Amino acid sequence: MVLVSLFAAANAPVPTMSSWSLDDFARNFSEAPVRRDLVEKAEVDLETIRLLVQGERFRDCRLTGAFRSIQGRRPDLKPEKVGDILADSVLRKVKALLPAWSPATYEPEATRSASAVQQVTALVLDIDHGATIDQVWSLWPRNTRFLYTSWNHSEQSPKFRLAVPLLDPVSSLAWDKTWRAARFHAAAAAGVAIDATCKNPDRIYFLPARQWTGQPFEYREYRGSLLDLRWRNIPDPAPPAPFRESRARPEDAEHHPRKDRYNDAVERLALAESRRFRVTGEGMRAAAHRIPCPGCGRHSALYHIESKGWAWCHHLNSCTWRGPLTALE
Repeated sequence: MVLVSLFAAANAPVPTMSSWSLDDFARNFSEAPVRRDLVEKAEVDLETIRLLVQGERFRDCRLTGAFRSIQGRRPDLKPEKVGDILADSVLRKVKALLPAWSPATYEPEATRSASAVQQVTALVLDIDHGATIDQVWSLWPRNTRFLYTSWNHSEQSPKFRLAVPLLDPVSSLAWDKTWRAARFHAAAAAGVAIDATCKNPDRIYFLPARQWTGQPFEYREYRGSLLDLRWRNIPDPAPPAPFRESRARPEDAEHHPRKDRYNDAVERLALAESRRFRVTGEGMRAAAHRIPCPGCGRHSALYHIESKGWAWCHHLNSCTWRGPLTALE
């Protein structure tokens, strides 16, 4: 039996504890009901957004206010792009109404948060890009595992998650180093790059659901031995070294980009993980931030992962520091 936590919706604060057998995993993951009722909640708003993009305006419409607000902040954006931003927000709110599960146990009466997690009972890889289903399915071939495609999955853009129940649940205090070890294994064994923003122990995952009847859905399962991550044997990460002050000149960023050896997204992400920088966003929006600034000492430096640019301090009026990532080692 594997302990999991269930949520009526993504915004439900208090989980319900449940004990799942392998048959329960299969029953909950093998079918994806069509949730046309949720999609219909968004259709009126999506039609309003389409009309706003075409130039229509509506009185007392929250979407009109939101549309104008975005245009006021970003006058460079075309109406179509503003519409895409609003539509994405509407669809995220609808998706949040789906029931969800978490492979973790929580303190009694606690709301969902990383600090309330007691232990993690399954390793889950949430894949939105960068790997195929067959590629991910090849990981841990002798262990029990379940795979199902998710809400926004399509044949052109596969989106899915792999759930691997654990023989020995991992203490929340050791989850960070355990997740890093599993991520390294996935990259070494199958070339799978796991999104670093999905490592928090209180992460929730939506149960299978489809937006329309013809939407493709795939489910796989294999029953073998439970995965033992041997997390007690994983060494603790070394403490971060003190920061060194950068002697780089800001103007060197444009004229000498190769003076910074961090020109690869993998290296830039590895630096963020080794230094325990906070990483948020995905793809071109992924960034490491809340970094101690070599210029002013505040946690105000940041840099983009999918870029070759330098890091900078966002206190543009009082600090203006900008320099290579080597200054953050």
